[in-house]
Amino acid sequence: MNAEVMFVSGMFLAKRNSGLLRLGGCSARVSGGVGRTWAGRSRVRMAAEVIDGKLIAGQVREEVSAEVAEYTQQTGKAPGLAVVIVGTRKDSQTYVRNKRRACDKVGIASFLFELPENVSQSELVKVVDDLNNRNDVHGILVQLPLPEHIQSEEVLDTIKLEKDVDGFHPLNIGRLCMNGREKPLFIPCTPKVNLPNHYVDGDV
Repeated sequence: MNAEVMFVSGMFLAKRNSGLLRLGGCSARVSGGVGRTWAGRSRVRMAAEVIDGKLIAGQVREEVSAEVAEYTQQTGKAPGLAVVIVGTRKDSQTYVRNKRRACDKVGIASFLFELPENVSQSELVKVVDDLNNRNDVHGILVQLPLPEHIQSEEVLDTIKLEKDVDGFHPLNIGRLCMNGREKPLFIPCTPKVNLPNHYVDGDV
């Protein structure tokens, strides 16, 4: 697929025939060539490539499976992920179920902790703190959003830095924002995605 891409007011815009395409928060027109100025806008013509998400997901899954197998062989135990969910929100339950299914596919042990909607702040913090001290738990995820009576920041800050696989700890976020000065121990999934590894050299 070819797309004519226009850079307008700090955004990429794309247009195909008479319709607009959304390309990561941009718009553009489909074709290939060199950039030029039109009506005060910088227009860049470039080829657009359809990304095969399933193919990339399969490649990532294979890479993670190999790393997990190597770790398990070296240490004698599989890496463990603990997921804490509060309440019965259907969307949160689906998300957690998918996370645990993904763990099973690559050989990661998963532990589920389901707490009632009316759990207290102190009870939830204690659950997280106990997981911090478990040797079979290498990562902790607290499913968001939490009920309104829970202070999410306190709960997330309770997670040990080295087990903060969501990358929400202030030190992990701060290191991520410093852009290379000191790498965070964990990076949130969205910025972690590095599609060019499968297409071109470099990082996103």
